[in-house]
Amino acid sequence: MIPPIAFFFLIAAPLLYGLNGVLLKRGSQGIPPFSAMTVSMAVLFTLSAVCSRVFEPDFSWSIKENPKAFLYLLLVGVVNTAAFWCFLNAYRFVSVWQYQVFTHLTPMFAGIFAFFLLGEPLTVKLFVGTAIIFVGLYVALH
Repeated sequence: MIPPIAFFFLIAAPLLYGLNGVLLKRGSQGIPPFSAMTVSMAVLFTLSAVCSRVFEPDFSWSIKENPKAFLYLLLVGVVNTAAFWCFLNAYRFVSVWQYQVFTHLTPMFAGIFAFFLLGEPLTVKLFVGTAIIFVGLYVALH
């Protein structure tokens, strides 16, 4: 069973990302993608840094203590930059809801990457869920 606090976060995240998509489409019109990313990521960086210092005061920013983790986080930044750029460019061609429908492919891709990079099993549930997602994509877009 999913703990109530986890359920809260599992609902809040897509709710906020849905709002984020609408705000980005409205706010990035006429602004080149990398410039829009710079502004929004500067705010994200600033708020994250402040929250880290306030809520995680014992955390050490020393790369020497966990160099592998920092390398992975740098890679996350690179991947996020590419994904965000694709996200903003997609909005030039489709409506917000059409883009958001495609975000339902994330579990499929995450499962495949987790299989290759983390050794997590590919389960029947993943394949059934992927089939349902593709049916949903077809219904939503036709």
